[in-house]
Amino acid sequence: MEQQPLLEVEQCVTSIPEDHEATCWGCGLRLIFASYAPVFKCGWCGAITQSNQISRKPDSVCFSHWRNFRDRFFVTVLILFMLFVICRFRVYCH
Repeated sequence: MEQQPLLEVEQCVTSIPEDHEATCWGCGLRLIFASYAPVFKCGWCGAITQSNQISRKPDSVCFSHWRNFRDRFFVTVLILFMLFVICRFRVYCH
């Protein structure tokens, strides 16, 4: 019986400039692209990212409180609707 030689695994090390690297805002993956593209699309989640996008200015205190109230109200209404549907279904099934 002859022994087969083991396959050698080739490892390549490449340095990539930081200009060619970005993080996807949709899924958080670190993306590496070949050109200095200002806009790119993530191959995993499909999110389109602009690398030169200016960050938003912070919201005012009043607006952030309003947004918090609006979100909590929406979640409360959604939960109440779900409970209504579940309870109604249980009443009519018996």
